[in-house]
Amino acid sequence: MQASSERFDPGMSLRPHSAVVYAIVAAGCLSCTLDFDEVGPRGAAGGGGDSQGGNGPGGGNATAGGGPNTGGDDTGGGPVGGAPPCGTTDVCVQLGGGVFSGPFQIEAEPCAGTTVIVGGADLGDNSVVADPATCQCSCIAPTNLGCPAPVATPYTDAACMVGNGSVGVGLPEDACSVLPQNTHSLYFQLGGFGSPTNNCTSDAVPAFVPPPSFTQQLYGCNVAIGTCEDGGACFPSKTCVFSDTETVCPEGMEQVASIVRPTDLKDDRGCTCECGPPAGPCQFAIGTYSDGSCAAFQPADNDSGCVYADNSGVIASAIYSPAASGGCFTGQSPSGSVAIAQRPLVCCTP
Repeated sequence: MQASSERFDPGMSLRPHSAVVYAIVAAGCLSCTLDFDEVGPRGAAGGGGDSQGGNGPGGGNATAGGGPNTGGDDTGGGPVGGAPPCGTTDVCVQLGGGVFSGPFQIEAEPCAGTTVIVGGADLGDNSVVADPATCQCSCIAPTNLGCPAPVATPYTDAACMVGNGSVGVGLPEDACSVLPQNTHSLYFQLGGFGSPTNNCTSDAVPAFVPPPSFTQQLYGCNVAIGTCEDGGACFPSKTCVFSDTETVCPEGMEQVASIVRPTDLKDDRGCTCECGPPAGPCQFAIGTYSDGSCAAFQPADNDSGCVYADNSGVIASAIYSPAASGGCFTGQSPSGSVAIAQRPLVCCTP
């Protein structure tokens, strides 16, 4: 994406590899805090020489290293002793004990030297490219399907056509049900199968969230500076510092468009998984027992829907344990977004 100098850089132009713009996204070097004890003087003081007093401005006997003049009238002035003044295009900045990181100038390409800060230009809602999360969850059938209780109706014939006068008994899911006492001699049939009513549950597999990127990548590249009077530093034009704690720019610098770093972003992208009940009707599944407490298993056959005990046995109780005939419905919906949550203070020289 082509950078827009009108958007980011009042009075500054964007050039390949050395473009200086104001609005950047910063991700990294918060340790590059200014330490003027490590910054050398902008220029060494010139050697002194003998001059005749009164023969011109600044005349007199100057000692090596820029010592004070002792003769004649000095009307040409510069500071007497101490650090030399900044150049005509530089600004002497007093940070006043503030916590700032820098100095740096903003480039469109990776820094050749030390990188102080890196990220992307603040373009408002268009600052970040963030694709939706990829859902990877699925749904698992519940242990209890919530199937309606079928009714076990006793009959006296193998076709389950002739009733024996007993009232049918409902068989709740996964519970021991005692059958009518006279069912043991003949047959019974199950009827009234419904569909599961309990929803499946998500397996909670996390979504894949691709890392966000910036529409326009920018770099804050370290620049060398010299010292000036009163412990200040000579900042070239278009040179910046930033702070996460300060709220006011040092004198001689002005606040510019905000920086957005990856750590300044709030990313709540994820996935919502919706699980419905298993599809299809509840499948026939029943265990038969010869006692009234579902303890003594009794093998049984199913002949066209009629259930009867093998070997002329007795069926006194049963447990209905249905299975799902279809799979679980899974609704997957990407959710969330990436937004700028905070911006540090960015201050630059004009």
